[in-house]
Amino acid sequence: GVCKNINYKSNEWIFSWMLEMHGLYKQRNTIAGIINPNSGNNEILVGPSLWFSTERFIAQGGISWAVYQKLFGNQFNIDNFYVAVDIGWKF
Repeated sequence: GVCKNINYKSNEWIFSWMLEMHGLYKQRNTIAGIINPNSGNNEILVGPSLWFSTERFIAQGGISWAVYQKLFGNQFNIDNFYVAVDIGWKF
C-alpha cells in the first residue's frame, strides 16, 4: 500500500490515509473427508483506509473492493467488498 499523512504531531501521534492492495485465499471446504469442489476462491482487493497511531496505540479501518476474483467450481459472486477494523495496544 501507499500512505499519505493527513496530520501529525511529532513524537506523539500520526493520522494517515492509505490506499491498500491485498489478496485473500479461501481453501476448499472438506466435509467428512470429501472435498466440496464448489467452495473456495482467490481474490485481489483494493481500497482506502484510515490509520491513527501513537507510541502505544494503533487503529486502522477501511473498505476494499474485489478487482479480481477466481471462484472454484460453480458459485454465486457474493463477495463484492471487504470491511476491516484493527485495533492494537502495546503493553
